[in-house]
Parts: sequence; C-alpha cells; structure tokens
Amino acid sequence: RELQIEKACVHYDALIDHERRSGHENAAMELCRRLLALSPKHGKAHEQLAAMYAQKGQKGEAFIHYRELFEMMREQNRSQDARIAGLCALDCDPTRMDLRNNLIELLIADKQKDLAAQQLELLGDQVAKMGNIKLAADSYRRAMQFRPHYKRLKKKLADVMLTKEDRRARKRRMIGVIVGMIMILLLIGGVFIWENKNFAKWKEVEREAQPLLS
Repeated sequence: RELQIEKACVHYDALIDHERRSGHENAAMELCRRLLALSPKHGKAHEQLAAMYAQKGQKGEAFIHYRELFEMMREQNRSQDARIAGLCALDCDPTRMDLRNNLIELLIADKQKDLAAQQLELLGDQVAKMGNIKLAADSYRRAMQFRPHYKRLKKKLADVMLTKEDRRARKRRMIGVIVGMIMILLLIGGVFIWENKNFAKWKEVEREAQPLLS
C-alpha cells in the first residue's frame, strides 16, 4: 500500500521459499503470481513458478514463464541463464521454432558451437517433417559448419534434398522390393505346403500298403 515494491518483493520471496519448503506448492504458486503482479520482471518468481508448473505437468503454463525468463536474461546479457531458460522452455514445448531460432543465435554469439549445431539439427528435423525443405536444408548446412565430420547430418541433408520425383522413384523401388519379397515368401510357403501334402499322401499310401506287404 505504501508503494515500497522492492521491500514487498523481498518478503514475498521469503514467504514463497517458506511455503515450498513446507510442501505447500499451491500457496507458493499463488504468492508467485501475486509477486509478478507487483513486479512483472521478477526473474526468480518466473523461474520458481515455471518449475512448479512443469512439476505438475502443466507444460503450457511453464513454457510461458520460461520464455519470459529467457527474454529477460537475454536483455540483461546473462547468456548462460538465458540458455538454461531457453532449453527448459523447449523441453516444455519443442515445437516453438521462433524460440529455438533465438536460442540458436544466442548460442552462436556465445561460441557454443556444439550446442548450436544440436539445436540446428533439431530445427532441421522439425521443419523437414512440416515439408519446409529449404529451411531444413539450410539448418542442416549451418549445423555442418560446426560439425563438418558428422555423418548423420550429411545423410539428413542428402535425404531432404531429394526431389519429389526422386522420392517417388525411391518409393516405387521400395514397394517393388517389398512385393518381390512377399512373392518369394508366398512361393516358399506354397512349396512347403505342397511338400507337406505329398508327404501326407505318401504316409497314407504306406499305411494302406502295409497289410498287403505283410
């Protein structure tokens, strides 16, 4: 009421920690929401609320707070904290390409080449499934700049660069191979059945001839 917001936030922090230690998650979440109503850029509140939402399986709500934390940390040039928040957000919602792109640019700027390549590969996989061939190929090429000897990336790039006609031809070949294998299996099965019938007939004739032989 006296507009001493910073002091109020300090006491909210203490109350949230107390409720969490006591196992009162719902009360802690409500306090986090009240704190954020006072101070929307309070990083610790976003982090705690996101973690509690994620623990409850409410991934969508957790994503909102992790993303907000990512943007805040990035604005403050706290790249390591931003990286952690971005990865947590993508764990909650891996389909968010805009956030993944922002995270990739942050990783490249921080010279985290291996992590950047990993995220670029994931982005390529994601857009390839959506049919965006150009973006998928670009993502794989950028990833290969950081992992030039990574054979799996080369294979993925080659696969995604196939034209529609190449894909149809490959599909036809695959279907031909499968049909051929089925025909061979049917032929083998037919021969096996035929031989079994002949064997059964032979045993029957043998039984009928036994008294005559005796």
